[in-house]
Amino acid sequence: MSSSTVVDALASIGIARLAAFWGENRLEGLSELGVSTRPRAVAEAMLSESGLAIFKKKDLRNAVLEVFSPQVIRDKLGLGQDGCPVTIPPNFTWGRNESTTQFLKLMDLNIDEAFPNDLLSGPEPHLQTDIEKPLFDYQNSIRKQLVSFSFLEAGAHRDAENSRIVAHMPTGSGKTRTAMEFISDFLRFSCSRENPVVVWLAHSEELCDQAVQTFLSIWTKLGTENANVYSMWGGRKPDHIDLSKPCFIVTSFQSCYSSIHSNKNADFDRFAEIRRECSLLIVDEAHMSMAPTYKKAIEFLCNSSTTLIGLTATPGRHHVGGDVAQTKALSDFYGNKKLTIDQRLTGERNSIEYLQDRGILSSVERMRLNTSATVNLDAEAVRLISDLLDISPKVLAELGNNAQRTLEVVAAVEKLALVDKKQTIVFCPSKQNASDMALVLRERGCAARAVTGETPPSDRREAIEDFKNGSVRVLTNFGVLTTGFDAPKTEAVVIARPTTSVVLYSQMVGRGLRGSSVGGTPSCTVVDVVDNIVNLPNVPQAFTYFDEHFGKT
Repeated sequence: MSSSTVVDALASIGIARLAAFWGENRLEGLSELGVSTRPRAVAEAMLSESGLAIFKKKDLRNAVLEVFSPQVIRDKLGLGQDGCPVTIPPNFTWGRNESTTQFLKLMDLNIDEAFPNDLLSGPEPHLQTDIEKPLFDYQNSIRKQLVSFSFLEAGAHRDAENSRIVAHMPTGSGKTRTAMEFISDFLRFSCSRENPVVVWLAHSEELCDQAVQTFLSIWTKLGTENANVYSMWGGRKPDHIDLSKPCFIVTSFQSCYSSIHSNKNADFDRFAEIRRECSLLIVDEAHMSMAPTYKKAIEFLCNSSTTLIGLTATPGRHHVGGDVAQTKALSDFYGNKKLTIDQRLTGERNSIEYLQDRGILSSVERMRLNTSATVNLDAEAVRLISDLLDISPKVLAELGNNAQRTLEVVAAVEKLALVDKKQTIVFCPSKQNASDMALVLRERGCAARAVTGETPPSDRREAIEDFKNGSVRVLTNFGVLTTGFDAPKTEAVVIARPTTSVVLYSQMVGRGLRGSSVGGTPSCTVVDVVDNIVNLPNVPQAFTYFDEHFGKT
């Protein structure tokens, strides 16, 4: 996205009008952080925080339209079919329509950048022919256990409890690659008697896309016949599903759930057909399975002959000091069975220590940053921690709005990025805080970008790519980058978003754990930003915390 054009247009309406649209309190917050409130800096912060969704406000759109002279509009939009200059009506409806398209064109944007999830497409046969290294021995052990379970144990005892299992591997150990090798085995072995259908279920577009690309790269080397690959997430709906050959179908929880509850027969029928033929269902990030909508999607896709396998680095649901009932329910859902790295390989070490010793995971240098922030949790806040299994958004926002805390974190990040020269990811307590922190870092001469759920996909991809190639030293983020994100050279992770969730903590730390044996770094600095909240998890807990709630196979 040509964000500079958008920033120029926003800055041109002046600081007073920007403040009116964004809020005087936001400008005051930036001033407390020592950040310039020049129009361009504020415009950058607005775009970073909200993306193109800021233009949902018609008054802001109209103010921006006033910036463009009639001549510029004619030059950019040209003439209509009637031979007259194209005009954009005031107060038009924001959406996938002609007026919005023309408005975006003024700023060198296209409609798909503003509404990426509306894109419809079928399968994406993007083949990759990169030569893959063989599986590591621990990965091969997991693969063999999955093959044995699917064709021997699950096949011999065909019922819901005996045909379900969790595969437990640490973040960064190659869960997706291992699973795809197993899926290739499953498809090859099954093809002799049927046309198998394998469904991969994930919760984010990044994870769905990663699954498709990994399967294509492996099946083109290991496959024995052509297979159909279908992408069914983010609005993608193939017109027809050909089940006359092996199928690999990738879909999201959200797409599946909305389709099976849709009043459009075609949407429901598409997934009903998949359900009838589903031989194997893989659930990525399986610790999320007990969320009501996710559980319904999983149960819908499982017929009486489906083998269900959950993949996760953290097979649990409860937080430190919390009620174990949800973790027990998760274990029951997967038949109380879990397989993990063979202890004959790990010996007395836990799996993380074993992989660190082999250089597959980075060694972790832990640091604590004790902040001056204090949050007094009232009874309601404590109740919400229990109900939400984590710290409430209100408490997180309070921490994010604490200017002194933000500056203390910025100082630590500056040292990591500028003095120690480390590629650094910062997990922030709020969307606003991620934007503010990146802005402060840039003002201080540190190349930083903010990435949130509101960041347009093209900007997000650009920021991540700039981080990977080193032109951006720091990525601040909120609500993203915990999964489906791969930057092997990450050297420091700052946990400025406190959590009682072992799952979330493990995911955040995991962004920096790619070891030198697999193209990463030998060590990673993990900075725990410590406020006054107790019962927060730590690195050693992240892999073994839920073991007691699962049996082994």
